[in-house]
Amino acid sequence: MTRLIFEGQAIVDSTGSGVRFAGQYCDRSGTQRIVICRVDGDVLMTRAEIQGVPSALQLLAAYRAAAREINQIASAQFYAGESRPRVTLQDLPAPVSARAH
Repeated sequence: MTRLIFEGQAIVDSTGSGVRFAGQYCDRSGTQRIVICRVDGDVLMTRAEIQGVPSALQLLAAYRAAAREINQIASAQFYAGESRPRVTLQDLPAPVSARAH
């Protein structure tokens, strides 16, 4: 299975409630397509143990710190038929250290 290719493009969405990031897909005919994905802010806040209202920079830093896992989940969702993958806490639970608090 070919995966989406992620090159680091990411922005905080307009509501500040998550991060949108782009993956690139090349189909069998060679046509390239950009796939817009999203990770919910609560995932990022939990992963980075952010308290209170996060800044855009904190959300982006949290995304970058967990990008490998987040991108793998988004890629799997895309190949399972989801045209706009969205990573939630159900997909990426808190690390053990965060759950212990």
